[in-house]
Amino acid sequence: MWPPTQELKIRHKQLQRNTSTESAVQKTMNAEIVKVKKRLREVEQKNYIVGKLSQGSDLFSGGKKVKWMFSAGG
Repeated sequence: MWPPTQELKIRHKQLQRNTSTESAVQKTMNAEIVKVKKRLREVEQKNYIVGKLSQGSDLFSGGKKVKWMFSAGG
């Protein structure tokens, strides 16, 4: 026995509403994921630079020692 047409229409609207809510939630989640990944990349880059500098090398002079840059001036 099939449910009446009116019930089907109501159910269809409910499902549409749920789908649009889910899609909005999914978009929000995706946006958050993108933000977190971007932040993680920034932190990793900073850690890499700090790590390199603490080892006494300069990223911009192809890995030559930092001391060399300062001693070159005088």
